[in-house]
Order: sequence, then C-alpha cells, then structure tokens
Amino acid sequence: MQNNFDLDRIAQLARVNEYTGIPDNADDLYTTANAVTNLILEPLDVDTYNRKWPWNETWIDKQAQSSVKLRTWLSGPLKNFSLFFLYKVNCDWLSSRNFFNYLVNSSEPAPDLTYLLTNIIIAAYNVDPELLQDQKSLDCRQLFADHLKILVSTDQEWQRVMNQDKISITDMGGFRNTLLNIYKEDLEDIEPWQDSNNYWDIGGGHHTPWISQRWNKPFTSLDIKAANDFGDVTFRRIVDEQNKIDGQGRLQPLAGEELAAYRHQLEIQPWQYYDVFENQLPPCSRTTVVSTGFISSTMCDLNAAKHWPTQFPDTGRFGQPPGPKPKALSLIAILGCVQLAHQGLDLELITVSRPSGYATVRRVVQLRWQQGKLVMNHSKPHKTTIGKYSGIVQMTREVKELRRNKMVPTADCWDSLDH
Repeated sequence: MQNNFDLDRIAQLARVNEYTGIPDNADDLYTTANAVTNLILEPLDVDTYNRKWPWNETWIDKQAQSSVKLRTWLSGPLKNFSLFFLYKVNCDWLSSRNFFNYLVNSSEPAPDLTYLLTNIIIAAYNVDPELLQDQKSLDCRQLFADHLKILVSTDQEWQRVMNQDKISITDMGGFRNTLLNIYKEDLEDIEPWQDSNNYWDIGGGHHTPWISQRWNKPFTSLDIKAANDFGDVTFRRIVDEQNKIDGQGRLQPLAGEELAAYRHQLEIQPWQYYDVFENQLPPCSRTTVVSTGFISSTMCDLNAAKHWPTQFPDTGRFGQPPGPKPKALSLIAILGCVQLAHQGLDLELITVSRPSGYATVRRVVQLRWQQGKLVMNHSKPHKTTIGKYSGIVQMTREVKELRRNKMVPTADCWDSLDH
C-alpha cells in the first residue's frame, strides 16, 4: 500500500524526543506512532567512552575530549585490526592520522571500524576475504598490516581508494557484515503471536532466515534489497565457550556446509520490496512485525536523494537524542505499522534497538494492540539484573571493560608487524 503521511506533522513531532507513555487506544495515529518512536529511540544513560588503551600515547584521547561523535565511535567493539590501526594513528604513522580524520569526519560513520578497514582492503586490493578471517593469527595480522601500510602510505593513495565507486564507508562498515544470532539472548523470552495472518521482518536484510528459524514462523523480509542479493557479505555467528573452535574466538564465520545451507535459505527467503517512504503494511485481522535494528535504530536512508523535503534540515548530533531527520525516518516506518492498530486491527510490534548515533544497551520492546487497544507494553534492557520488564538500566563499567579489553595484543607485537 502507498502511504500518504503528513510530512509537516512528522517534521513537528520529530523535534520532540521525550517519552511520556503510549496511549491506551490508537485513535490518534500520529500521537501513538510518535510515542512508540520515542520509547524505542530513547537514549540510555551510558558512558560513551571509558577505554584503557594498551599504549601510552594519547593523541586519540585528546581528540576524543572535544568530539562526542569520536567518543561514541571509540566506545564500540575495538579489537585486533581496529586497535592496530588506532595504535598506528597514535604513533602518527605515515598518513594514518589524515585517513583517520577523513573517516571520523565522514557524514556516514562506520558502525564497525574493524569491518570497515577489512572490507576497504579487500575491495581496494583484491585480497581473499578468507585470509583475513582469523585476527588472532600472526599471518592474518601481518597480511592486514602490509595492506594497511599501502593504504595509508600517502594521502594520494587513500584518497584514490576512497574515491572509487565501489568504496562506501556505510557499505564497508555494516552492510557487508551479518552476525546471525546477535539477538539470541535479547529475544530468548519473547514469543510472538502464534496465529498471525502475516509475519513481517522490516529491514531484515540477510537476517530474516534466522528470525524465521528462531520462532518457526514464515517471516517475509521487507527491504529495499532482495534477501538473495548477498554477494560478498560475511556471515558470522556467536558461539559459547563450549562450542569454540580451536584458534578462533567467539565470533566465527560460517563456512562449508553451514554457509551453503544459510545461503540456500536466503535464496528461497520470501522477500518484498519495501521502502518506508513509499509503502505501508497491508491490512489483515492480525499482524506480527519484527525489526531487529532497523526501525529501532538511527538508520540511514539509501534513497535519500528523492525522499527528503525541506522539512528535515537537521541531522542531529552524536551522543544526543536523534535529530529530526533520523528520528523522522524511524517515525515514518512506525507509522506504516501502527496504522493497522489505528484501523482497529490486531498488531504486534517486536523491536530490538540499535541506535548508532549514541552508545546504548540494546533494548527489546514488545507491543500489542487488539482491536486498536494497547494490551501489552513490555520494555526491557539486555541482561538487566533487576527483573523482567523493569525498565532501562545502564550496563556497568565492569561489564564494558571486560568486553572491551579481552585479548589485546601488546605494542611490541604491533611494532613487529611494521617492517
């Protein structure tokens, strides 16, 4: 169905981020959708920068003190390849600082620095992706270091590489990286309706087969890219300590029969083209919608050139609640869902938040409307210790330090790679 939303009203709502509760009835479509958007995107009180670097130089630390965007970026998962790069930036190695500043000042920051750097090298120098999989391997780290040295050898070289049509920071940093069971623990106590007429996964991309398997329901992927368009995407999964393979960490790439089986699932995955500006969900008596990190994130619009009118000039700031443009995109997507409840139909919306504009603990939200009346409003953080559906809590500093400082090579090890 083609949507026909009031962009002027959306622009007005997109400037207010305070969550004050969802109305009991979906009589006012825009008020209800805005309340849902504010709940899902509400920033958490999380320290965005508390890292202990495995070296003494502090150039990046000094830059981060004056840049909320950089502090947020550095608070993400940084290991091995990304730490090697940052160490060399601290050492003012070749043209690394200029390249670093280019990445930081890009309008589309990478959600994962490690995969950004890896995929740039793969695309620019035709490196076999399989050779860069095991970051614990000395040969793997040496191969990465050798090509990074070429990339940042001069300003002219990295500028040449980044000006190629096939190099996109957003694409290299996120779209070529799919982690299948990243939301396994978040969704472990969430069960959707068993009798919905339609099961939709909005923005599912290459993740929808896992969602279907998780709940044994026939989810259809709604996305602007077909599920079988996986090209050179890297598929990984998280494994527990008992299932770790020798020489590999908790994040392991799919390979062999397992990779072939998942690619087959993508080939047969039901998919419909879905642009949140152009489409909305078809009406039926009961609908379940899942979105893991799309409508519940500060997402980018791949068709921005034709979508954005003058009502949305502000993109917001990193570390702050989403500005009007990213919030409006989520609001428009949610309007396309909540209009079913507004029509008096049964709607279930399950989201896992993944805002890239500020550091956050993932939040799971499960909402249900029956005949237009809100009958369930569950919101829970990931791994809270104070009870189910008890609200949002901050991930402790101890947990973050434990996650971020595992298996960090020494400066001597990194220096040995630069020969």
